[in-house]
Amino acid sequence: MQDVINSGFHYCYKSFHLSVFLVSAVSNFAIGSFQSKKDASSACTQAIEQLSVAKLDSASTEEQRKRFLAGLDQAFHVYDSTDFECSSSSVLANRRLEYARTLKKDGRFDDALEQLDRLQRESLLTAAKKKYSADVSMHVESSIEFEKGFVLACNGRIDEAIDAQSRSFELASTLFAKPGNTDITEHDVQARMLEIVKLFKWKGGDFAADADDMLREILPTHPQQWPIAHYNDNLAAVAQPWIEDDGARLDEEWAKGVAAIRQWLQEHHDALGAEYTTLLRNGHVDPQQECIHDPRRATWRQHSVSFNISRKAQSGCSTDAFKTTPVVCELLAWITAARDTVSDTAATSASCDNPTSEKDPSVGATPNTHTFPSKNAGKVAVLRVGYSAVSGDAHIRPHTGPTNEQLKLHYGVSIPVLPASPACRWELTVAGQPRAWAERATLLFDDSFEHAVASTCPAPSDHAPERVVLQLVLRHPHLP
Repeated sequence: MQDVINSGFHYCYKSFHLSVFLVSAVSNFAIGSFQSKKDASSACTQAIEQLSVAKLDSASTEEQRKRFLAGLDQAFHVYDSTDFECSSSSVLANRRLEYARTLKKDGRFDDALEQLDRLQRESLLTAAKKKYSADVSMHVESSIEFEKGFVLACNGRIDEAIDAQSRSFELASTLFAKPGNTDITEHDVQARMLEIVKLFKWKGGDFAADADDMLREILPTHPQQWPIAHYNDNLAAVAQPWIEDDGARLDEEWAKGVAAIRQWLQEHHDALGAEYTTLLRNGHVDPQQECIHDPRRATWRQHSVSFNISRKAQSGCSTDAFKTTPVVCELLAWITAARDTVSDTAATSASCDNPTSEKDPSVGATPNTHTFPSKNAGKVAVLRVGYSAVSGDAHIRPHTGPTNEQLKLHYGVSIPVLPASPACRWELTVAGQPRAWAERATLLFDDSFEHAVASTCPAPSDHAPERVVLQLVLRHPHLP
């Protein structure tokens, strides 16, 4: 596994993103016993046709997601009620995998595992029927065990998740070592190893110590920096967990831009708080889907703002985002105007004028943005932005971000302090170094380093206050 880091990580687990389209015909399928093989074949074919067109977009509403899931429930029930194959295996396999991932996101972990088990059996049967090589079967089994590991981890079954990821790693390693292999890359093997590392850290004790030993072996420069998808070794020399002084050690001009953004956020603090409250009241804050927190100890919710981005910077909010998050959209427009070297007056106009969109009237007016110069902010490229809220006895397990080509800026929108417990605080620990969030203050860090969240507060009540931050994902200033 030597030199894996120098070539970067290739594999990244992603949920599917498709366009919304549901066919109402699924509701007419007859589920149960069939009068004849012809009837069964007809119903099965209709089910497969439904599976071929039923699609979901990442921006779909909760109601659309529920309809999509109900459609797949019904279609797969019909298909699985027959005793013969009535469709190409590739269509079935792709849809069943999407179905399992959707079930996982819906919290139906046992159902997701059942679908992955079916997918595993069907794939291996297809490989046997078509006389595929043993290598193909190994690849399929490794990939499905990899998926199972995620589902089991989400369900809190850490030991079983470790077993699944270990099987996936063993199969992938064996296949990778075979002469002429073209299916599994070194990066795929590395990704499976890192999943085991993460689970070992979650388990704690001797397992966590073993994980640290593994990381020291494969990541000698920064053993606590293990992004799950891509590592740019050109940034190794400037890597640091916490970015102090707004990043002045990285780039002084860029740091001035970060400082300008922080000042803007402070100027708009009350408007940001009101915006989050409106999002929460209107049901636009969704449960976090990464499965890296303990839901028995805390609630973790988020709202991501949709805007168009180029390779280097933001270029504007979507129409829906401007309606629901006008304050954040004003920030993005202000940064964009600064980047394009527009004057402060023009920047204010650009952020407020949107002839095709209307704000959600419940959000209220946002203050103007001409109270201080904005040109420095244009040096900062924002890749993603959104609200993140944690309540209860917060505990987000050790994890890393996808790449070291980004940095994260957290701004404290609402950081409650309990008078009865002055020591109560929410802590973010990056590479073993803890910091506490504070209202109206920022934390800047490299999330490719291992990080976790913990609360020092007493046992939460049903009315425990939320810790709310606005999170901006920034492009690393040392990228060309």
